Amino acid sequence: MAAACSSQASPEPQSTENTVPTTEAPVTCDPEQESLDLQKISSALSYAFEPTFIPAGFEYSSSSLDRRRRANLVYRGGQQIMLIAYPVTFEPQGSPTMVKLGLIQPEDAITEVSINTIPGHVMSGGWSEQTILAGPGIDPSLAKWDYERSMTLFFDCDSAESEEVGIAIQSIPDGAGNLISQSDLVQVATSMLHP
Repeated sequence: MAAACSSQASPEPQSTENTVPTTEAPVTCDPEQESLDLQKISSALSYAFEPTFIPAGFEYSSSSLDRRRRANLVYRGGQQIMLIAYPVTFEPQGSPTMVKLGLIQPEDAITEVSINTIPGHVMSGGWSEQTILAGPGIDPSLAKWDYERSMTLFFDCDSAESEEVGIAIQSIPDGAGNLISQSDLVQVATSMLHP
């Protein structure tokens, strides 16, 4: 049912300062429900990806398939959320809609990383809440990027049918602004790879 990514040779992942412990956490949720949710995703998409490592304090919360046929796996650690979504497309400048509005993601928000041997990109932040609330009519010069809003790791995997699938692992902070570290996001992604 669950698929894993294949890998090819590249440099080691970049290390970062950890904001949460990096010990392996047992998942204390209902593993039977998690398995049923992943079976539904696999039936709909012909593949399903899941991590074998999650940061300490996190546990599986739910999975869904949205109307765009995108799988969303949610893990919670207190008030922090880790979201794994696929298939997704990484756009270095931002979504085509935002680019058309003149809202280009800042270059310094994107960092290249290596997940075992697979290239990836970490995006720090997103458009500020005020920018989003202003809507499509906002003057691009007034748009603000909030580097603390989230951290998202993007990478591509091969499914069992060798179809390349874009995956995003996003850390959404708690009320104190704590995010999962970049190295933990890379470890989650690495746990989704073939051994």
